[in-house]
Amino acid sequence: MVLFIFLGSVDGTLKLCHIGNKRMLQTLVHSQPQQPQQPQQQEEEQEPTDAMEDDVEDDEEAMIDAIAVECCGFCCSELPFVASGGMDGQLKVWDLNTGNLRVACAHGAAVVSLKWHATMPIVTTACLDKQVRLWDARSGNLIIALTGHV
Repeated sequence: MVLFIFLGSVDGTLKLCHIGNKRMLQTLVHSQPQQPQQPQQQEEEQEPTDAMEDDVEDDEEAMIDAIAVECCGFCCSELPFVASGGMDGQLKVWDLNTGNLRVACAHGAAVVSLKWHATMPIVTTACLDKQVRLWDARSGNLIIALTGHV
């Protein structure tokens, strides 16, 4: 029996690893940091201050937090799919045979949990917008959104 593990990371990547031989087999990119927009330079150059350096560190940390992969998992049916959910508000379904993205499903906030149906290609997500959604992983169609959670 071959054992695999699928790992999500704060850098926005997913890694498929073989447990037996401890090798990384595939890397998928769920999300990438956006390039910060450069403010227009003022006529006078300013000396960097401690507050400015703190702001830069805070911006970098917020950028990392915005791309982190919060959850991932293998499809339980016979299809070679994996899914990932992240702070970018996206559920992404990947085809492991090709490494290609099949579908991306937008949410109103960060996707913090996902669970595959035991026999069908349906993935359920929980999101910080207080909604639970069921998705058809083959098409990316929303089956139902459950609301009213506190």
